[in-house]
Amino acid sequence: MQTRGTAIFVPATGLSAIYAETSGTLILYDPRKSAPSWVPLARSLLRSSQLDRSDHNLLIVAQNLTNTRSDTLLTDPALINSVTNTFAIPQGYLIARIIDPVLLAKVKQSLEDYQVTKNNNLLKVKILNNQIQTYSSELSAQSNYLAGMLTLRSRQFVSESTILQQQATIANLKNQINTVRAQLLQNASDTDQKLTTLYSSVVEYVAKGMYFAETDGWLNTVLSQTYNYIPSGSQIAITSPFGLRNPDTIPVVFSNKDAATVRAGQKASLQLVTLDTISDNTRLVGKVSMMNTFPSDSDSLKAIVGSKPMADLLTSQYVSPTAGMIKLDRDRDGNYVTTIPDKTRLFKFVQPQDSFQVLVTTSYVRPIELVLPTLQRVLGLRPIPPKPEITPQPK
Repeated sequence: MQTRGTAIFVPATGLSAIYAETSGTLILYDPRKSAPSWVPLARSLLRSSQLDRSDHNLLIVAQNLTNTRSDTLLTDPALINSVTNTFAIPQGYLIARIIDPVLLAKVKQSLEDYQVTKNNNLLKVKILNNQIQTYSSELSAQSNYLAGMLTLRSRQFVSESTILQQQATIANLKNQINTVRAQLLQNASDTDQKLTTLYSSVVEYVAKGMYFAETDGWLNTVLSQTYNYIPSGSQIAITSPFGLRNPDTIPVVFSNKDAATVRAGQKASLQLVTLDTISDNTRLVGKVSMMNTFPSDSDSLKAIVGSKPMADLLTSQYVSPTAGMIKLDRDRDGNYVTTIPDKTRLFKFVQPQDSFQVLVTTSYVRPIELVLPTLQRVLGLRPIPPKPEITPQPK
């Protein structure tokens, strides 16, 4: 007897899914090309605990974010998804970017506000510093004049009211200097505020719209096309710690009722599902290597198969879906054992995330003549012996 299930052509363990955290136009990057210098700067903003008052790196990132024409490292998803290709990605590699018009508008506006404020304040600072220099020179001269007046006052040559008037002049100069310095501080505060706003908008864009590899690994699958509109929550790609595009073990799902009859070591036949039909051209064979005894929810299946749409589909197809693993058979050359002579033909059909209809042989039905003696022995039944033939005695 056979039990039917669905297998997904991905490694059975280690998959990580990347989901969009915002909406917009998707840009996919070629892992064979080196990222431009501004990309590591963008990622460093996420790791910094506080704003660097030096705006050089921040301006570089902001200007490149607003210049979408600078994206020249685009990739072909079909190239990534082909099982004959492998693409190693280092930690920090920019897998994708989403051009969200709302986030982009924030960056553009805050960049413009900061640059205008900074340039205006630079002119103001120059004017205010000149004023401070003028007031300081005047203050020095008036202070020297007061010192001379105090000497004359000791000789009764200058009246007390004149001294007080001079002291008032000096106090007024000091107040003017303090007022100008306060204006300088306010200008610096205004510039810092605009810088903080720019920093916040850039970090928000980088955090929600740029997707980096968290660790060294491999880009397994991309699930959309460059320049496609992608809504928030949609899956962008799947990464894996393994470079295998032809995995030894793949996940399989049965209904919980059927899974109860499946055991490790049972033989499995896998037929590739193409469109609405099952292709007999690509059939793999293997054995069940592991079977869970408890059902999996959609989130658990998502972690197993690497794709939320596929997990949702399996959840809708099977009552209490239960996951397991199938180890695919290989020949001496390391190729999959298939039912077709040309084993390389397999790779003309299969891509990551493809599904297979699985038939697991759970028991064998014996012919009745082989089963009957066992039943008789178990039930304690014995066949009625034939009557002996009576042969006439010779007279």
